[in-house]
Amino acid sequence: MSVVFGTQVLIALANLFNNGTLSIYGGTRLASPDVAPGGAPLLTVPLPVLAFNSSSRQITIAGQWFGTVGNAGTATWFRLADNDGGYLIDGDVTVTGGGGDMTLSSVAFAFGAVIQVTSFTVTLPGGS
Repeated sequence: MSVVFGTQVLIALANLFNNGTLSIYGGTRLASPDVAPGGAPLLTVPLPVLAFNSSSRQITIAGQWFGTVGNAGTATWFRLADNDGGYLIDGDVTVTGGGGDMTLSSVAFAFGAVIQVTSFTVTLPGGS
């Protein structure tokens, strides 16, 4: 038997990230979102008032997210924070086709570059 989440749980999860932040880091991903990063992110993207759309066990990006690189480096992992600043989700970053939890057209971040996140999906387990 697998766990199945109801629609309201999915909507509540999506709503947590309204006005939240997406931070992208280089280096080794931390063991848990409960561990504070030791350094500054390469990029922090302020999420919009409506950050995600929800449907069929998934929340997907609403619109497009933009941010300006504050620290040059190679993106390797991300942290998604809720609208109260609590860190909730960490994941791997790879180039498109690389199998990461988040994929970008390039993971090489140059200082001052504007990065656009056009696709990001969180899938809940269970259900059909």
